Amino acid sequence: MTVDVVTVVLAPPDPYVPAVRWAARAASRRRAPLRIVVPATGSPAQRRTWLRAALTRSRRAAPRIVVTPVLSDEGDDRAARIAAADAAVLVVPGGSPAVPGLLRSVTCPLVVVPAGWAGRDTGPVLLAVGPSTSDTAVAFAFAEAERSGSDLLAVHVRHGRSDPLDGLDDRLGLAVAAFPDVTVRTDVADERCEAHLTRLATDARLLVMGRSARGVLLDRLLPSPTRLVAGLARCPVAVVPGEDGPVRASLLPEHGVRMADLLR
Repeated sequence: MTVDVVTVVLAPPDPYVPAVRWAARAASRRRAPLRIVVPATGSPAQRRTWLRAALTRSRRAAPRIVVTPVLSDEGDDRAARIAAADAAVLVVPGGSPAVPGLLRSVTCPLVVVPAGWAGRDTGPVLLAVGPSTSDTAVAFAFAEAERSGSDLLAVHVRHGRSDPLDGLDDRLGLAVAAFPDVTVRTDVADERCEAHLTRLATDARLLVMGRSARGVLLDRLLPSPTRLVAGLARCPVAVVPGEDGPVRASLLPEHGVRMADLLR
């Protein structure tokens, strides 16, 4: 059962302070509790030290939230998967070894916070709108923009000249009606979208992307823009699964390999 709890899973000894800061602020905006999980990495004494430091950082970032500390008996990957089972949002540091697997399998929105993120609380929420972007991802981006009082910049990731520009309005129509206080701007990415999105992310507070629907084999041969941008962007990146949950475990997309799959 999913509850409105923001969970951050640390990845000591990699830098984790930015992830804790983002998670604490997100919990405060949602008026939700925060859960801090330390996986079974390092000695018991080290893990307790890391947890105490994370608790201190979270209270500095959002003094009024309720925080639950957890010392997990599991390694990075399994600890994160267990934590995601009932979380509204799962937050991990960009250096976590669990990130690649979570991008393919986690069932809730995953926010990857780069180690170099300076805590920027200005700029728009970016939304990358492409073939695999679900209505759930669109709604998540609008909700984050509304909570933070930010504009939303929707970037239409086109796949060739045959991709109509007016399709973006159709994709955003319901969300615009549901979040009338959010100011929406639009942009178009005709180039390799990961380079364009990475540049825009420099001045953004959050980048929201849908999770690719391509199969596992194709994703390994040619990584999707979602996976590439999550490792390159200088702002936190939220990867939101579709209504059907985790990416398929099949080797190839169910519809076979199409040109659009190579560009997703």
